[in-house]
Amino acid sequence: MKIVLHLGGHRTGSTMVEQTISRSLEARPDMGLAVWTPRQLRDIDGFLDAESLWDEEGKAVDDAAVQAIDRIKAQLLALLEQERAAGTQILVITEENLIGSMRRNFHFGRFYPGTERRQAAFARLMPFQPDVLALGMRNYGAAWTSARDYAHQRGFKRVLKEDHRKALPDLRRGWVEVVKAAQAAWPDTKMITWCQEDLRDHAREIVAGLLGIAEADIVVPKRPVNAVKDHERQDPLFTQAELDKMQARYEADVLRLQHPKFALHWVPSVTV
Repeated sequence: MKIVLHLGGHRTGSTMVEQTISRSLEARPDMGLAVWTPRQLRDIDGFLDAESLWDEEGKAVDDAAVQAIDRIKAQLLALLEQERAAGTQILVITEENLIGSMRRNFHFGRFYPGTERRQAAFARLMPFQPDVLALGMRNYGAAWTSARDYAHQRGFKRVLKEDHRKALPDLRRGWVEVVKAAQAAWPDTKMITWCQEDLRDHAREIVAGLLGIAEADIVVPKRPVNAVKDHERQDPLFTQAELDKMQARYEADVLRLQHPKFALHWVPSVTV
């Protein structure tokens, strides 16, 4: 059974990718495809608290943590055995909070702070090795703004401290660090990546490449998924000059990630 671990990230069209996979499964239930949605994983008590179970050296913090680790692993293994018994050939596990949360990003004013420790914790917790890691990326200014506006749309408040907001356009931390953390947590695992800016025109190609199946078997939702409604958009988070600086850094990071040393598989050809 092929296991695809979809890491997100937030506001990069991850829900659209998830729903495209689900729609494709509904249209072709004979493909041997199955999806574990974020809700299924979050229903496992303590799953999202993985990083609190280990100390800095990767050792369980106490006996209670050891028991929690064993319990969660057993639940994941039981679910995995159910998929094997059902004849699942491709299992997609999707949870964008594996790399961190936007709430934490806004609190610290940094791009996925602590993602290295967090992803390492989930790698220890999961009793299997994924065959593919999947990660969508997006322009930094747009990602921060969309996260703020979407949270507001859902009734949550996401606020950046002014000193954090002013510092963000010059901070070097970004997708490169997220990718490095993923590759350190799951070494020698194929990693498929794409730019959110490509999803509108290439969703079918991206999801087909992610699953390793024919584009003809992919069904893309006709309407935008989890998009921010126009009337929910707030005042600009960054000035145009700041947005331009963040766009330039995004383009530089995407170019950097195309270096062979990262061994990323871009779907489709990269555009930013």
